[in-house]
Amino acid sequence: MNRAALMAVVALSALILPWLLPDTAVSRTDVTGSIFNRVKWTADSNPFVLSGDIVVENGGRLIIERDVVVVFTPGARLRIKGHVDAYRVFFNGGMNANNAETLAFLPGSSGNLFRCAFLDLSLVCDASDIRLTSSVVSNRNGTGVAIGSEVTPHISDTSFHGNSYFAVYRSGNDPLDVKNCYWGSKNGPSCEGPGEGDTVSSNIVFRPFRTRETISFLILAKTAVDTGGDPSGRTIQLAYSLYNLNTFDQEAILGASLVGSDQRAYSHPESDIDATISPGLHEFTRTFNIPA
Repeated sequence: MNRAALMAVVALSALILPWLLPDTAVSRTDVTGSIFNRVKWTADSNPFVLSGDIVVENGGRLIIERDVVVVFTPGARLRIKGHVDAYRVFFNGGMNANNAETLAFLPGSSGNLFRCAFLDLSLVCDASDIRLTSSVVSNRNGTGVAIGSEVTPHISDTSFHGNSYFAVYRSGNDPLDVKNCYWGSKNGPSCEGPGEGDTVSSNIVFRPFRTRETISFLILAKTAVDTGGDPSGRTIQLAYSLYNLNTFDQEAILGASLVGSDQRAYSHPESDIDATISPGLHEFTRTFNIPA
């Protein structure tokens, strides 16, 4: 098990230690349309909600900074003709087989995706100048990564599990190296592979592969504060929603602090939750007693 300390600030913000990605729903940024120039998405405007198609046009550059959460509404697509850089970003589709959310790199595009999490959407690669590394891909609605023929994106050191169709599918007959990846089982991918993990197409060269996940993905999906229920106003309820996108259990301490008018932080460790987070989405609640 990996252990991470998770601290949520009562003022509806989040202080996240390494390995965790936040989305505290303090704000919401709806995005649609085209990007022609250099645009940066930052975590203080989380989450970025794709209410329709977004197109990064030729010459456009989208920089998605660490801890950003990108939410795809049903059927939304992020289509890349220019360039995208994303580091430690959570791309969240919807759990519905008919939604078909996609992040698509079109011919001539480029991008770097490092330490990202892709849940319930397809990553489509129709260009060669793409790097996907140290990430996790889990699409319960279909194929995790779909690759066009005669293109050679670099995909390595990534965890594939829970994809309902192919983990990686490549059109055409020419082989593509997708090495040092975890396929959801210690004995490798299934179908064209020897193991019981996710399926790969016949032209994917998957050896050598990892027998276990080496990077943790524990995501604070939402926090909420409820000030009702106590006439004195001295006790508040805190709620945490966490995604464990790994195949193993993780541990987290769900704590909180209250910042007073004197800018001091007050904690209430007696009601902290020492939680074991199994794979999937989980919700927790706790109380916080406001000091005199």
